[in-house]
Amino acid sequence: MHVLLHRVDLAFPGTPANEILTDTATVYLGAGWLLLDAYREDAVSSQKLGYLTPEEFGYVLAKRALVFGEDPSTWFTSARAYTAYVEGRERARLDERQPPLTAAGWAGRRRYARDRRQAQDTAAPAVSSAAPYAFVPDGRGPLRVTFRCPTCLQRIRVPVRGRVRVRCGLCRTVLECDT
Repeated sequence: MHVLLHRVDLAFPGTPANEILTDTATVYLGAGWLLLDAYREDAVSSQKLGYLTPEEFGYVLAKRALVFGEDPSTWFTSARAYTAYVEGRERARLDERQPPLTAAGWAGRRRYARDRRQAQDTAAPAVSSAAPYAFVPDGRGPLRVTFRCPTCLQRIRVPVRGRVRVRCGLCRTVLECDT
């Protein structure tokens, strides 16, 4: 993976960030379950391959599994690897249930509606920094909401106007939103 990333000239400044990029790309391109399954832990020590934590490996592996329709949970021989994958899978599924996506839970939709009303009523919208979205006033049109694509984490910005289908410009994922 180091060679591939070097050949396509994909790098971050600094060695630690590049090692994390290498691990993430390795997991996403198909070798992730092997790296996660190599993790071993006992009362005295732990052994892992790579720079990501087991839960981070599980998260990236779960993101890949969601995109490709796989279920790598049957491939693990390590109980700790399976547990890390399940934790990562829950975090990956949580990404798909954040407002303004229609799959958001009841509480998230209510909080989003309250924040939207507040943003429409004030000149300078203020949203909690913990919210996975932000409202952006647009002087020439309707208020816009910005949020991350649950697949690739690219920022998406759309007008606030009710139920809409949004296509991510980077990964082309179609999202059902209630803006």
